[in-house]
Amino acid sequence: MADHRNDVWGVGAFLVGVLAAFAVWLGSAGFIGEVLDDGLALGVGLTRAIVPVALIGIGIGLVMGGKDDDTDNDLDRLARVAVGSLATLIAATGLLHVFRGRPGLDDPIAEVGAAGGALGMAVGGVLHALADSAGAAVILLAVGVIGVIIVTGSSARTVGEFVAKSARMIPALFGRAFRGLFDDPTQGEQVAETRPEPAMSAVEPESEAEPEPEVEPEPAPKKRAKKAEPVAEAEQQSLPVPKAVGNWKLPSMSMLSRSEKREVDKQEVVKRGELLQYTLDQFGVPTTLLEPIVGPTVTRYVLEL
Repeated sequence: MADHRNDVWGVGAFLVGVLAAFAVWLGSAGFIGEVLDDGLALGVGLTRAIVPVALIGIGIGLVMGGKDDDTDNDLDRLARVAVGSLATLIAATGLLHVFRGRPGLDDPIAEVGAAGGALGMAVGGVLHALADSAGAAVILLAVGVIGVIIVTGSSARTVGEFVAKSARMIPALFGRAFRGLFDDPTQGEQVAETRPEPAMSAVEPESEAEPEPEVEPEPAPKKRAKKAEPVAEAEQQSLPVPKAVGNWKLPSMSMLSRSEKREVDKQEVVKRGELLQYTLDQFGVPTTLLEPIVGPTVTRYVLEL
């Protein structure tokens, strides 16, 4: 039976912790839950919320303890955790009693349970009577720090460094919160609008994936333009002669002479058109040569892209 002593105590602590969790957190577990909740409220007040966690942790620690040759170490560790936890519990209940109305024995259980319970009343009430609220708070905080040091097995220096780091973070957090309350919500948009754009040379272009070659659709058959009829030889239009105004006369028609009629070498015209088409093709502009339009002095070449 001695070999299973830790297992028995561990299972018992775990069971009580689960029942306490149902009673304190969920308000259930029937009559046993009501008795547990009222008893914890009367004993330790608001700190009863962490009692289920502590009991479950103790139960798991006892069941999962070391081997027989580590029994002494387990007992020392258990004693250290118990003493440290008790000191921390005393400090917490005392602070709750001092700063939550300091209920007395004549008050109902609800008011006592909303503070530090009977333990907080015994510790916090005495310290408040001896050193007032400020002195009692300092003493209880010191007791709580000692309890944490004992439980964790660390040194006072380590705890002090942790508290100092936490204290340095608090002003920064509150400072950002207060600045956020008084900042103009539109200020961020104005700053974003007036912010200069970065130079294009500073941004390295991202390597783009080479697009897959697209299959070009077959071109539709081109419609061949109608052959333009060659312009006939220009004929002089007859215009009505306006009435003479003033003392002048029109010159005689004999002063005008018709230009000579030139013969057009159609083969030469076609060769020049093909030369023009070939030149454009060398520059990557494929064209189709249509029938050229030959005029009296100018020949017009029609090229279709």
